[in-house]
Amino acid sequence: MLSPFITVAVPLEETMLSTQAFEVPKAQIDAALKRGRRRTAVARAETEVALVSARNAMEAGLIEPVLIADPPEARLASVALAMMV
Repeated sequence: MLSPFITVAVPLEETMLSTQAFEVPKAQIDAALKRGRRRTAVARAETEVALVSARNAMEAGLIEPVLIADPPEARLASVALAMMV
């Protein structure tokens, strides 16, 4: 079963701030769901971690992702996200 939590494990080579997985507390998820889906920029959308995180948030009803990536990776990222859903 897909958890309503967004879990992220970020590899260092992706130049992110942490390698630790984390979960967003249920109270924060519930508050966000009350506000409804928000259009959200997803940077480095050509990376797997960004696409999986966007998919999880989209499936949880939290975001409408706007993928940000260097061309031509941007087109590939949008196709990959569409295939994940």
